[in-house]
Amino acid sequence: MLMRTINTQRIKELLEKKGTTQKHLSQKIGVKEANISRAIKGNGGISMNYLFDIANYFKVAPLSLTIDNDTKQKNNVQGNL
Repeated sequence: MLMRTINTQRIKELLEKKGTTQKHLSQKIGVKEANISRAIKGNGGISMNYLFDIANYFKVAPLSLTIDNDTKQKNNVQGNL
């Protein structure tokens, strides 16, 4: 089964590009700012519903906000060489 995790770097880039904050994003999608902060730091996940809300806010495909775990593991191994 293909597992995907949040691409935290992508969300950070989109926030910066749009010139907005985690607080503003959290208010727009109706989630606590702390939840967005934890998800972006990689310390927590977000529900699929919120993932779709974030994608809608940035006008991007939801899949673009994730990364598959196989790619993530390959990148970690290459980084450790």
